Amino acid sequence: MFDALVENGAHFKGELWDKTCKELLFPMFEVLNKRWQVSSTQDDMSVWLSTTLIQALRNMIGLFGYYFDELSRMLDGYLNLLVSCICQDNETISKIGISCLKDIVIHNITKFGPKHWEKIDDAFAQLFKLTTANELFLADPLRKQQNGDAGDEPGAAQEESDEDEEILDGTSTAIDESTEQNDERSTIVIKCVLQLHMIQILSELFETDEFYDNIPIIT
Repeated sequence: MFDALVENGAHFKGELWDKTCKELLFPMFEVLNKRWQVSSTQDDMSVWLSTTLIQALRNMIGLFGYYFDELSRMLDGYLNLLVSCICQDNETISKIGISCLKDIVIHNITKFGPKHWEKIDDAFAQLFKLTTANELFLADPLRKQQNGDAGDEPGAAQEESDEDEEILDGTSTAIDESTEQNDERSTIVIKCVLQLHMIQILSELFETDEFYDNIPIIT
């Protein structure tokens, strides 16, 4: 499909490119629309990950650069796709998205204008916000202890007694809490790793002379 687009895309008008992207290309990755939903434990995703997704994403980035003049107005859609790809619980998908984000910047550095750079800047800012492990601060045991101490007021003992009785009714609550804690830890680790990758990308970009020469200077 991508070979056909590369071969015949020169004959496409703007409206046809818009329709191709919105109704054919972007829907291929619809499963990534919900962030933090695709995990590494989904066996049915393994084949798709190792074949279709990797190649399709790289072809998408290649197509963008090949027909930059026609597709640059779809940069928002491309960046949203990559942000959604990066913000998943599946490390393989996330790394593919990060690699493609770097490629779309590196391969089109000299083509981007001020408005394009503004969109790229917004995408990076959004990614750093989404990959900040706020759960790490909420899970702070000292904070939880302080919140618990604040509840030690008249009548608090009776409330705690009622809560204890509810817990003793069965073990399901404890199991649910344990599962939730494990999921929380996993989310924290994934976000920390992804933010480190984002920092690494910026470091690599700033080591490129072309990047320095072409990014807009904010005065």
